Amino acid sequence: MPERLFTDPLPEGPAKAKVLPRKEFEAALSEYYHLRGWSEEGVPSKQKLEEIGVDEAAINQKTKATFLLETSPHLQELVLLSPHDPR
Repeated sequence: MPERLFTDPLPEGPAKAKVLPRKEFEAALSEYYHLRGWSEEGVPSKQKLEEIGVDEAAINQKTKATFLLETSPHLQELVLLSPHDPR
């Protein structure tokens, strides 16, 4: 996440002058990863990949970031909100 989300107050809107609390964000992200069956780094476990029908060979042919972006609508939304394109 861009550091500015935790340090720069929002300039307008309903959350004007607020910043994203880092501890709350990290706790929510950790819970999200856990609920999806991912590691603390946001990588799907081997069990989760088998559950959704993806084999390791397919993953090894792509970068981790590309794979996650293609398989997670939530990450796609975050990328759309980000001013930087990671690809």
